[in-house]
Amino acid sequence: MWKPYQLVHYLAKAVGASAEEVSDAAHLQVNHNQNILAIHTEDERMAQALAQIHQLVLGGRCYPSYTYLAAPDDSNKGTIHDARPGSTMEELVRCIRTEDGTQIITARILGQFGSAIITFADRRLPHHVVYYGSRQWVTLYRPLKQVCTTCMKEGHRVDVCPTPGTQACPETRPCPLVHAVRWGPPHRGQGLPAPIRRSSAEQSGSRPL
Repeated sequence: MWKPYQLVHYLAKAVGASAEEVSDAAHLQVNHNQNILAIHTEDERMAQALAQIHQLVLGGRCYPSYTYLAAPDDSNKGTIHDARPGSTMEELVRCIRTEDGTQIITARILGQFGSAIITFADRRLPHHVVYYGSRQWVTLYRPLKQVCTTCMKEGHRVDVCPTPGTQACPETRPCPLVHAVRWGPPHRGQGLPAPIRRSSAEQSGSRPL
């Protein structure tokens, strides 16, 4: 597991700053169990630089990362559809506007199907926004609870499972199958969840931070 002082040096290299600059402007909180690194800073330039990190090189190995800015307490999140997949945060913020003057803090693409999450600087959610000149209805964002199909624990995705070698099958011997959340036909006994096979992408795991 990586120590906070090591992560500061790796983050500094990623944003092109010194370790002293990063440690002075931000403080870190590491959740090793979920592979999450929370960074708190009041420096807007540092926050924007950290938000652009899409991979971290730790100990000579490259780890893909997903970075986003946490919303303030007096904000609200909504979703729109038919956004351009692969759009960056800068593009979305530039191309989305509200007609009632509600400020847009940030926006990001959700998944690969053109849905976007927009963070508004107001607890009141606007009914619609204008995206590339077209009105889009805004619906309240309701996050789904994540369940890892490798270890069957809640709170993280399968691609960042901290224990990728753990088998979900309750049998004592190693089993190449993991089990879905829903219940189905018995698997080597009664009362066991229906098995699903892991893809090669799901079988690979990330090293905990």
